[in-house]
Amino acid sequence: MSERRKTECIVGLVILICMICGIWLVSDYFHPQSNQNPDESKVIPATTIKQTIQAQNISLKFQSSTNDYFTIDAQVSETPRFVQLYKGTLSEDDQKRYYKFQSDNWTKRKANTPSKTEAPDLAIKALDAYGGLTSDAYLSGVYISESITQTSSGEITERHPIMTQVFFKRKINGMQVTGERDVISVDLGENGEVLAVMKRWRTLEKTSDVVQVITPDKAVEKLKNGDTYMRLQSPSNVRIDDVQLGYYEKPGKIPEIILEPVWIFKNSNDPVYEFPVYARQFAAFDQTPAVTRKSVAGKTVSEKDPFTVKFTDSSDANPSKWQWDFGDGTTSTEQNPTHKYKSAGTYNITLTVWNDMGSDTMTQQYIVEDAGGNLTGEKQQ
Repeated sequence: MSERRKTECIVGLVILICMICGIWLVSDYFHPQSNQNPDESKVIPATTIKQTIQAQNISLKFQSSTNDYFTIDAQVSETPRFVQLYKGTLSEDDQKRYYKFQSDNWTKRKANTPSKTEAPDLAIKALDAYGGLTSDAYLSGVYISESITQTSSGEITERHPIMTQVFFKRKINGMQVTGERDVISVDLGENGEVLAVMKRWRTLEKTSDVVQVITPDKAVEKLKNGDTYMRLQSPSNVRIDDVQLGYYEKPGKIPEIILEPVWIFKNSNDPVYEFPVYARQFAAFDQTPAVTRKSVAGKTVSEKDPFTVKFTDSSDANPSKWQWDFGDGTTSTEQNPTHKYKSAGTYNITLTVWNDMGSDTMTQQYIVEDAGGNLTGEKQQ
């Protein structure tokens, strides 16, 4: 090939590359990358929650005092917006709670039980004989049980240790599991003797579902309305200083369950106060203008009716109850209602759905236009 021919080829290749780059740049100019919707990001930013609410809706007591308060003062860490769902399987072996139980020596007073510092290592060693401690377990607490002698006035005259109890609970991807959770406990007696070992640990398997979770502020609103799995036996001025995203394990010996995401509101120093709020965002719906049919010159003609709208529930997570608010003062409890608006305007349509875990709400804004218009909507986050 001649030098001139080579030069022409090189020049032609350079021109072709420039044309491709130019097309890409022009395309990017006329079709720029849109800014990502904050609610579509992969994380929920860290935040601070400071609220005081009345405890009435969170109480099992028939009438609670309006002076009983539920105070939240917590730093919430950055949290994933989407979480994996897991299937938990409970086999016969998983249900075998007690591997060892010495009832004759369990409540006797003992002179030398392990301290809170010594007990965890002794418990982990003891568990080697029962399948070992799983990698997703964490130390959740060490407690010393005592035998106490009191006078009629309540004065303690004697205090003797009975055992040291060590508890392990589960985390999934670093997130706490609450509810009727998996638990491992070891009771240690004299000189570290193993009195009892309890182990209930489901086998976990990833499902095909990755779901979006609500933000902490929305979880607080649900808590205000009493939408939590736990209730106070008697109202008191409860303080919550720890709010984190976790998983909920349904109660009972159901062979298979799905572990769902929850926001956990708790007191870090008192495990009695732990309030799970369903965190899955599952409410969704679609709309289409209704189609009317009429006879024109002996023929049936179909046309859209801009004032009549068919709403279709598209929520997942198997809802069993629906509440629609059409934004014009009317409501419906049907799953898939049709609604006729009386005039053009902008309407906020809200759907609240419930399943056996809790509720979720979605609001969309729609514009009803006059002649020739139809109902269009834009989801409002």
